[in-house]
Amino acid sequence: MDVREVLAARHSSRAYKQTAVPRDVLVRVVEAATRAPSWGNTQPWEIFVAAGDTMNAIRGAFLKNLRNQVAPNPEYGPIEAWPEHVLQRYTERIAAVCAALGVDPADPAGQKAAAEGQMAFFGAPAAIFLCSHPGLEPWSLFDLGLLAQGIMLVAVEEGLSTIPAYSAVSYPDVLRQQLEIPAEYKIVLGIAIGYEDEDSPLNACWSERRPIGEVLRIKGA
Repeated sequence: MDVREVLAARHSSRAYKQTAVPRDVLVRVVEAATRAPSWGNTQPWEIFVAAGDTMNAIRGAFLKNLRNQVAPNPEYGPIEAWPEHVLQRYTERIAAVCAALGVDPADPAGQKAAAEGQMAFFGAPAAIFLCSHPGLEPWSLFDLGLLAQGIMLVAVEEGLSTIPAYSAVSYPDVLRQQLEIPAEYKIVLGIAIGYEDEDSPLNACWSERRPIGEVLRIKGA
């Protein structure tokens, strides 16, 4: 696959097979992605991977917290205000996912089903957590974004699917306990990773992209 093919093939998968991802494959994915650029080659990332029993323990704890109505407490807060045109795309995405689930996004039962899917890491057998050092923001977050993109693209080459998810870092205390993440690191993002369940209707639900004429402005060429 060339770069364009990999970019086109990458999408956020929301249902996974229970097949474990071999350790050496996970290492290859992360190692290749660490060629990502960073400010002054600072490489501000610290990377933790959960699989097997550890992944199941994290999944179980997240679901327990959700069902006990424990408020999420991610170490980077959510977006407080969305521009209207951005909010529209976000709302449309939620509606499409709920339609694939066969639930009404306005129905509490539908909201619960969607939330449980997120807190269960969509059934993925592994997850990669990206951490950074406090005080390096905002540029370290940009650097971690480049690393995350690399992880997701290399995963495609390895026959894997991924989804970067804010919900994956909802309960940092759980992640710190299970993955022994030191207090001096901030947990930024989680990426679920595994082999896609091609039969799930959730994975037929791909996002559209804005037309390039709406996004791009070129002057002088």
